[in-house]
Amino acid sequence: MADAIRRAKTEPIKVPHNVTRRTTAPLLAQVDSPGRKLTLSRMSEECLMVPVPSTQDAVGVVKKLLGNSGGFSLQTWFRHFDQNLNGRIDYEEFRHGLQLLGYTDEGANKLWTDLDVDGCGEITFDDIDAEQSQFWTCFRRWCGDKFDGPRDMIMRLKQCYAGRHGLTVGREETLSIEEFDTVRQFGWDKGFEAMLFSVLDSDQSGAISASGLSWLPGEVHRRMIVEESKTKALRMSVLRAKNKTAAEFVLRDFKTFLRKTFGNSFRAWRRALDADETMSVGKAELFKACRQLDWPGDMRLLWKALDHDGSGLTTFEELDPSCAQVLARFQEWATQTWGPKPARALFAALDRTRRKVINYAQFAKEISSSGFDHPDVRHMGAWFDWQDKKALNVDDFLFLDTWKPPEWLTASPDEEAAREFKRLLVTRHGHTLKGWRAILDKDNSNCCNWHEFQEAAKRLKCRLDVTGAWLALDKDHTGFITLREVDADAHERLMEFKRWTEQEFGGVKSAFKILDKDSSGELTYKEFRSACRLYGFSGDTKSLFDAFDSVSGHKDDSTLIIREVSFLDDWEIPTGPDGEGAPPPGSATERRGAAAEMLEYGTPVPGPGAYRLPCAFAPDSDRVPGCRHTGAFTLGLRRPASAA
Repeated sequence: MADAIRRAKTEPIKVPHNVTRRTTAPLLAQVDSPGRKLTLSRMSEECLMVPVPSTQDAVGVVKKLLGNSGGFSLQTWFRHFDQNLNGRIDYEEFRHGLQLLGYTDEGANKLWTDLDVDGCGEITFDDIDAEQSQFWTCFRRWCGDKFDGPRDMIMRLKQCYAGRHGLTVGREETLSIEEFDTVRQFGWDKGFEAMLFSVLDSDQSGAISASGLSWLPGEVHRRMIVEESKTKALRMSVLRAKNKTAAEFVLRDFKTFLRKTFGNSFRAWRRALDADETMSVGKAELFKACRQLDWPGDMRLLWKALDHDGSGLTTFEELDPSCAQVLARFQEWATQTWGPKPARALFAALDRTRRKVINYAQFAKEISSSGFDHPDVRHMGAWFDWQDKKALNVDDFLFLDTWKPPEWLTASPDEEAAREFKRLLVTRHGHTLKGWRAILDKDNSNCCNWHEFQEAAKRLKCRLDVTGAWLALDKDHTGFITLREVDADAHERLMEFKRWTEQEFGGVKSAFKILDKDSSGELTYKEFRSACRLYGFSGDTKSLFDAFDSVSGHKDDSTLIIREVSFLDDWEIPTGPDGEGAPPPGSATERRGAAAEMLEYGTPVPGPGAYRLPCAFAPDSDRVPGCRHTGAFTLGLRRPASAA
């Protein structure tokens, strides 16, 4: 470490010629080495010859100034600009720092305007050099986690160095470069100890004192607040996730129960759930059916999963959207062929023998020859046979006369209409998220159903194909869309912020309370940006602030309040490649998946089938080649040992 410092001291250093003797004295003290070259005028000449920069060049000019001033750019930033080490500077601090580096006042004004692009009146080192800024933030937070304050850090590092070299710990409360190098023994593995030492040596005395660590108490205090708040928020987060996972599991279990009991979901719907044949089921109706079926699951969680839009009703397309789409297309085809109430005419056309009953095979053959060609034709006979008679009569088709399926079940996707809808949304509200929360997702569930989408299209006066736009957005035919399907970029920015708040604070509500230092219940953009940078968030704070600032009735559009951001706590973070959340390690879902792998059964070669056994000794091979288990067993009584 000492060699690195000596090598740094032998390199040329450039100092502006118009800097005072008092300012240059500390720098001159660093170059007291044989053969050391000191250039006093070249750098200031270069700075003064630099033309007033364009916006894209402003950062480059400042980085060049920081890099050419001697030492490290991070060191220069703190010594000339951010002398109070608070992580941000205003215009006066910026102008003063540039004057010390030999830059003109006229150039300083233009540089500030180009750097302060969001007009908040502050810039941070992150705006100049994001890489070194993240490195510095990482070191600060590491120190806050490891030490209880400046004196604790100094004494522990001194004790570590003394113990390793058999020395007695001195009384002076400063750290030499050799003593500071022991941060490695405390777990610091990011390197660049020489640069960090030069930054922390605030008085340029060749040692680190408590004044160079004046930022550490703040880091320790923030750590304590974050840990306390994170613990509370994590309890609530785990509870919400547990409830949602339980609801999804209950719904899967209910669907499996219906298929096992009735053979298919549509037969179960008509026979057990939809007693009045309205193709919709209310909460009381569902509970009554579950009790009659002796289903052992949690009915309240089941209703929560089925009625995800909070409409008070659940429809067949919410239970089984793919089956509902096939039936809706069949009804459309039948209506176009036999009129608005096609049930009796349809059955008369299919019943060529006039026996008033047809079997499944005859049904599939007749509708295929009549023009309805669909891969599920061979299954549809069983769907319509809701009483499980193994045959069909006219009563099985009467629901076609009264059912009014949503338009989107029979429409075709229209990408142009979807683009127009998005354009109108942004034109009306200024930002996709504002429009999403204002007219599409009023309950902040990150789900918009077909009826909500229709109402939003009316408010936007969208004159193109609304159903086509819906299908272009709802590509997976789930019956609802999320912000991700409307604006993937906005969704990802929100998820980036949500991941950060959950990792650092345990949730968005908890983060807001910590970022709101004065407990005013509001955050200005300046406060929001500064706090995000201080705690290590590197995303686009301006876009986030504008997107969040969208609560109707909030008088001040320049501040955030907690209800403008807290909705994110209820949103899920997609983790899989298709946006599906992966099961947590060790969860029941993961264990079921592992069990399914162990029970994989097949016939890879001619002969009887066998279980493919998982490998127990090679991590690169998931199966044992040549090892098979037929799964055969006997139900006969075991022969007594005496009879052998």
